[in-house]
Amino acid sequence: MRWAPPEVADAFCAARLGGDGGAAFGTLPHTLDLRALVERARVEL
Repeated sequence: MRWAPPEVADAFCAARLGGDGGAAFGTLPHTLDLRALVERARVEL
């Protein structure tokens, strides 16, 4: 929470603490800014 961008911290908390993660492991709630997470993870070639 201290060093991560807000969208990363929100996803981390939702996946581990939220209870709204869905029935499958690794599922994230649709309310998160998933586009920002994907863009952050993209590697520029």
